[in-house]
Amino acid sequence: MFRPDTGIGRHEKVRSSGGNGGTMQSKDANFSSLFDTLPDLLFVLDRKGNIVAANDAVTCRLGYAGEELIGNSVLMVHPAERREEAAENVLRMLRGQEEHCLIPVQSKDGMSIPVETRVVPWRWNDQDVLRGIC
Repeated sequence: MFRPDTGIGRHEKVRSSGGNGGTMQSKDANFSSLFDTLPDLLFVLDRKGNIVAANDAVTCRLGYAGEELIGNSVLMVHPAERREEAAENVLRMLRGQEEHCLIPVQSKDGMSIPVETRVVPWRWNDQDVLRGIC
C-alpha cells in the first residue's frame, strides 16, 4: 500500500511510452499496486547501495518499519557474520560486474531467510538505481 511518508511502495512517476495506455495517474496506481502486491522482496538501491524504496513484502517479512530502511545500506538486512561478503557482492553489483547474490537476508528479529537476489539497473525518480528482487 502506498505510504507517502515512508517512501515504501512508492514511485513518483511511470514514464509513458505513448499510445493509449491510460493516464499517468492510472499507470502510477497500477504500478504501485503491482509493486506492493508481489510476494517477492523488492528493493530499490541508489548508486551507493542505500535503500531508496522497498515494497510491503519487505516490511512484512523482515519486520522493519519503512523509516528504518529508507536511506540505510542494504547491508542492514544481511546477517552480521556475512556483511563483509555481502558488501563485496553489492559493490560488484553496483559496478555492473554481478547480477545476483545468494547471501540470505535476515529479519529484524534475527530469522535468516534464504534468497536469491537478482539485480538490474533501472531508473527511479530520474535516478540511476538498482532494482533488487529476492
